[in-house]
Amino acid sequence: MVQWQGEIDSENSGLKAARLDSINALEVPNFFTVTKEEVKQFVGREKDPNQILNSEIPSDLLDKIKDAQEEIGMSSEVRNASGRAKNLVGGQRDSQRVSIRVSGEEKGVYEYELNVGSSNLEKALKNVIASYYREKKQGYPAILIQKMVEPGETGAAVLNFTKEHSLLEATEGLGNSLEEGITTPDLYLVN
Repeated sequence: MVQWQGEIDSENSGLKAARLDSINALEVPNFFTVTKEEVKQFVGREKDPNQILNSEIPSDLLDKIKDAQEEIGMSSEVRNASGRAKNLVGGQRDSQRVSIRVSGEEKGVYEYELNVGSSNLEKALKNVIASYYREKKQGYPAILIQKMVEPGETGAAVLNFTKEHSLLEATEGLGNSLEEGITTPDLYLVN
């Protein structure tokens, strides 16, 4: 069973999801996790990345994940409401784009997928899961699926950059221009 933001259990949903779930000071885009147990259903005992990429996610599991993706644009109140309330926000549910990543504590180790729609959801999930096993990991990862937002700016924060300051780096849009070396980010020291 997927776990939604506000209901995260770090044991089943991973540390990254648990940390996101604990943020109260900022508005975090809605997310859910594919739990470690669900990944285990898909992967089984064979943890070969190539085999994962060439396997099909069981249809019942994939249907659950696709249903959750369709509902990711809804608040928990609407998601848990009757069918009529859900129909009122139908326009919000169409073509929800998500990011997919491993919900672990390691940073920059595994592949991630951005701007994933329903048509490429299965392929993106398999890429992320396979990247976990390319790193020779054991066990089963939880997978974090989060609603994409259209940002005015995006960036990164380095907490405790100095003893008294954190560093914020920001650039316009999704940050593609920064990755491509086209632009230089704005830098802010925050006390």
